[in-house]
Amino acid sequence: MASATLAEYVESALPHVAARSGAGAVLDNAFRFRSRTGRVLLAALACPGRRGTDDYTGFDARAASTELNLAAYCDLAYALAAQPLGDGDHRAALAMYGRAAKLLGNAVPERDQVAHVRLAALHGDTALLERLRGTYARVPATWWKAVDYAVLRAAAPADTGRWLPAFLDFAGWRDLELAGTGPEDNLLSRLAPKKDRAVGDGPLVSVVMTCFRPGPELLTAVRSVLAQSWRRFELLLVDDASEPEYDAVLLEAAGLDERVRLLRQRTNGGTYRARNRAMGVAAGAFITGLDSDDWAHPRWLERQIAPLLAEPNLVMTVAEGIRCTADLEPAVSPVLRLTEPRSTSIMYRTALIRERIGFYDTVLKSGDTEFKLRIQRHFGKHRVRVMYGDFLTIVRQREGSLSDGDVSAAWVTPERFAYNSAFRQWHKRIQQSKAKSLLPASPPERPFPAPRGLLERGVEAERFDLVVAADWRRLDQDRRALLERAAAAAAEGAAVAIVHYAAWEDAGVGPTVIAAEALAAAAELGIEFADPERLHTDRLVVSEAPLLVCLQADYPQLRTAAAEAVREEAVATAPLRLRRGSRRGRKDALLVGAAVLALTAGAGVALIAADSAEAALTAAATGLAAAAAAAVALASLAMRRARR
Repeated sequence: MASATLAEYVESALPHVAARSGAGAVLDNAFRFRSRTGRVLLAALACPGRRGTDDYTGFDARAASTELNLAAYCDLAYALAAQPLGDGDHRAALAMYGRAAKLLGNAVPERDQVAHVRLAALHGDTALLERLRGTYARVPATWWKAVDYAVLRAAAPADTGRWLPAFLDFAGWRDLELAGTGPEDNLLSRLAPKKDRAVGDGPLVSVVMTCFRPGPELLTAVRSVLAQSWRRFELLLVDDASEPEYDAVLLEAAGLDERVRLLRQRTNGGTYRARNRAMGVAAGAFITGLDSDDWAHPRWLERQIAPLLAEPNLVMTVAEGIRCTADLEPAVSPVLRLTEPRSTSIMYRTALIRERIGFYDTVLKSGDTEFKLRIQRHFGKHRVRVMYGDFLTIVRQREGSLSDGDVSAAWVTPERFAYNSAFRQWHKRIQQSKAKSLLPASPPERPFPAPRGLLERGVEAERFDLVVAADWRRLDQDRRALLERAAAAAAEGAAVAIVHYAAWEDAGVGPTVIAAEALAAAAELGIEFADPERLHTDRLVVSEAPLLVCLQADYPQLRTAAAEAVREEAVATAPLRLRRGSRRGRKDALLVGAAVLALTAGAGVALIAADSAEAALTAAATGLAAAAAAAVALASLAMRRARR
């Protein structure tokens, strides 16, 4: 297998992938590793008779509709739409969705209906949008409003009178208008309430805003807080040790209102250390936050505090934000979310969180996500209210933010993934009462490991003497030997990195996070989980030969390294068995059963008689009338799996 081609790997792995993982798990893996191999596998699942790996787009032009597994077909289209790896991926996704729409109509899963509409809007195809409006009934109304405003804005960006009403209608902000001027030369800074609204009674709210080397966008953010209808607030503005040349804008912001309090950090320690300082001195009964380049609706505080006042059992509320440029150009591409719950602008009960949760983890990135999820783990989801559809902020799209280049559709950098794996395991122990959720602002030791690149600046590297790669979700003897080999090389002064790459055959089986032992060993040794897309190495050692085939197919620069596989064959991370179904699992099983019955009736072929997984897939793709019925069921199942 060490010298096998990708086509040979796909041929051997496909039955195991179909039996153990399924298209939904392959899609998750394809996103997680930005993987070409994942797309090849999805294409093979989408058209069971196909085995070529020369391309994962365009194959369907030669395939009859009855040959297609439309669940996997839609998963592949979604991968191409939400995470394009090539210039033609969006065009290919549009073509595939067009075919699915003709075959299934409104039975196309909601996820894919929305992706199809977003692609059409991104490309400005108004004729297609009108056809889809008549075909798709499962696209939420808010999405059609977003599309209408995106199309109008793209057609005449300077004509605000034409498209701004559509934007305000989408956001539900009919109480706003454009002021004549703002602190910046853009539309975002000019959004203002039509009428002044004042809520003078109520508890004090502490608004935390951190900044570093701010520009005029800070004034836009601060002014949006000062325009709040909820009058009882303090704004704690924490500067993370910006140089003296930024004093002017900081002092201007602090001088706008007596409720603004400027705090200066002596050394640059990152946004979460700055937030912790503000949390330590906050006087409000509730704390929330706003990024220093974002904008808040004038009723943000009033609306976000309302559930907490009405329901004393609630601990935290989470509002959604709209992702736009400073000139209100929307992010309609499937690559990024147009709206999302914001970890920055959560609002929580100050005293309770200080007592039970403590402070932010002082990493350089991802600390807000960890903090929000720790609250949820400790208190339970029933005490957290996510205010879906209540858009209260605008998240400014810009380069240089904490998540710029680190996060996209269903993908984060390997460094962030390692951190997420570690804190999720800590949170699980918290939920099981095996660990404490209280984290001091300066803990004597970390409760879970974190990659060194998230603890220290300037340690990122792209060239290594040795890279060890494996599926690190579970450890066996071979993988422990790999860690020992990495440790020995690091002890001798070699630059060593670890690559995590989940096996396709086991993508849907077992844990989804990196094993705690592997994370702890990497942290103790100071070995980073590296991004295989960017790294270069002289020597690559992998746990098994099939993994080497996939790595070299997905990341061509690794083909020049001296490569070694510890084992020739793949080693499963979990035994091949059916997992006990939850209520959702039983429903999925019934759905698959209904699809099988439909296919059997339509094709006259008994799937249970198939002598291989490949034969079963081929049988499942046979029969014209039955294929459409089964595809509806399987596509619905794939949608649910992809949302896990």
